[in-house]
Amino acid sequence: MDTTQAGTTGGSCVKFEYGDKGNGKATISGGVIEGILGNKAGQYTVRARVKVTSTTSTTPIFVLSMQNLNTMTIFERYKGAGEPSNEQVMFSPSQMKTEWNWVELPFYWDGIQPIELWTGRRGGYEPDLVFWEDKVEFVSMD
Repeated sequence: MDTTQAGTTGGSCVKFEYGDKGNGKATISGGVIEGILGNKAGQYTVRARVKVTSTTSTTPIFVLSMQNLNTMTIFERYKGAGEPSNEQVMFSPSQMKTEWNWVELPFYWDGIQPIELWTGRRGGYEPDLVFWEDKVEFVSMD
């Protein structure tokens, strides 16, 4: 946790720095998300309030993914749309800002599959970039 960033919602945020050994990630899974979504199938959007040290890179590094907890299969963005590719759940710094802003990902949950939010940064890319994540929200689109 990082308490040095101005403008955080609760006085602290998660800091994702470079790592050459793998991904830096935070997850929320199971009953926590099911409770937030009311244990109801439907169309949702997950929103993460983030910022990055520089917006020049076009390499997809920041991940915001809703997936099956057991199989790690990414959920469809919309019912019947098919499984999205990894690129559809990754954001480049050029799509973000150096001050707090929201990145969003639509997803469809069938209300049955075990659910997990995977958020963070991919390892091995852009060692000078740092991401901060302040808050995550789920919004029903139904």
